Amino acid sequence: MQRRAATAVLSTLVVALAATGVVMVVLRALLLAEAFSGNTPSPADPYDGGYARHPGLTLLHIVPGLVFVILGPLQFATRIRARYTNLHRWCGRIYVASGAVVGVSALVLGVVVGFAGSTETTAVTFFSTLFLISLGLAVFRIRRREVAAHREWMIRAFALGLAVTTMRPMVGILTALAGLPFSEALGISFWLAFSLHLVLAECWISFTRTERNPVSATVSVPSTSRFP
Repeated sequence: MQRRAATAVLSTLVVALAATGVVMVVLRALLLAEAFSGNTPSPADPYDGGYARHPGLTLLHIVPGLVFVILGPLQFATRIRARYTNLHRWCGRIYVASGAVVGVSALVLGVVVGFAGSTETTAVTFFSTLFLISLGLAVFRIRRREVAAHREWMIRAFALGLAVTTMRPMVGILTALAGLPFSEALGISFWLAFSLHLVLAECWISFTRTERNPVSATVSVPSTSRFP
């Protein structure tokens, strides 16, 4: 009962964050539409303005990001995994490919579009690298048919990918309540949001982990299905 309630709360939170991510992508796409049309965009803050000055690179980042936040919750849906195995695997391939593009483009954007100096750049570099490593290890584990370990690395990757939806409200809180300048609040919010999501991911992994021996931890997967 305790785990069921926790799962319901977490699922609701994840869906809400994913929906927030979709809204963020749509709003940024509208801003980019102005940039592509030759009009001078009027961003709500200098962070959006930086993205508008690099519309092509931003588009390369947000379109796969949209796919990532939509497919993410579906990949963790137990019923879909159990009843539609092939769909889960193909969506997993698209999910990982989208995540890889998001991670690499984030690394580039962290250098090209930077407003918080080294605080932001180091945070983007660190967490984007950790995100890409998590995706890579998730693929590595499922190719070895280590489903439990695959699940844990996918949770870490998804938690890091969703952190940007928590970061933006944090910027507003730090600027409004703490009186910090935008650039400083942005750099701090990067570290706070991504660290928070990573900690919550580890807490959930620990909460749901079941002790298994090496034999039961690796389940049998048909040889024709290598990933995921």
